Amino acid sequence: MPRDSRTCLPCDGYVTGALRLVPRVTGLLGPAGPIPFLRRHRRLLLSGVASEFRQRFSRSLLGSLWVVLNPMVQAALYALVLGSVLGSRLPGRAADPMAYPLYLLSGMLCWSLVSELVLRLLGLFVAEATLLKKASFPRFCLPLIACGSALVNHLLLMAAVLVVALVSPIGWQLSLLWLPLLSALACLFGLALGLILGCCNVFVRDLEPLTAIGLQLWFWLTPIVFVPDAVPPRLRRLLLLNPLAWLVQAFQSVLLEQQSPRALPLLASLAVGVLLALAARHVWRRTVPAMAEVL
Repeated sequence: MPRDSRTCLPCDGYVTGALRLVPRVTGLLGPAGPIPFLRRHRRLLLSGVASEFRQRFSRSLLGSLWVVLNPMVQAALYALVLGSVLGSRLPGRAADPMAYPLYLLSGMLCWSLVSELVLRLLGLFVAEATLLKKASFPRFCLPLIACGSALVNHLLLMAAVLVVALVSPIGWQLSLLWLPLLSALACLFGLALGLILGCCNVFVRDLEPLTAIGLQLWFWLTPIVFVPDAVPPRLRRLLLLNPLAWLVQAFQSVLLEQQSPRALPLLASLAVGVLLALAARHVWRRTVPAMAEVL
């Protein structure tokens, strides 16, 4: 006797959906998945990141300190102009002189990783056209090496920000344990977006100057140097539509407010990052065969 569909338990739909996800999850461990790819080419990736890092600072007197000095000086200038001249203060922290600089550094820590990944991947495939034309070279190693180099820079800047937090009255709290997860989300966001723009830039070179302009606008639409409460209510609603704003505020909650990030914005950031990663995977598969011919 056939089973009536009306007698199906509600959990049947969840079981069916979970079974559909099994091939996708096991595909991560399959021969063509990303995890075996990382295992096969781990030496190439590590040597590429180390070589790029040494080449970048080979003839520099300060070396890797430039990675920390650039955002630190930028945050100091913003703190001087907006904090001292314009009287910009955080609500409830007017008596703490280190609150606003740490607020800036928290936002810069997230922004620098995302923007560096986008800018590096934007012109990566055009600059490495010779390697892309080699059929034997694992092409996806190029964005992964750029991602690894950006993560090294991010860790150096994070160490400097943690030192500033330690010497300030804010100090260190258990909320800092959220930083690896937040950094991973920012890396996913920047890597996926940069990969999409980098693939499209091979065919439409106007994207490079347009992206530079777009990043400047995006920076000022993200609550890094200003507090969202200072924005008029109508513009504040538009500000909340910025997915990077959710992630920046999570960094600020962890480092400045010493609280865990809110669950809903964090899950929304994860959802946007996953969608961007799926879109980047589709664009990569569609465009990489034709890159060698165009370049």
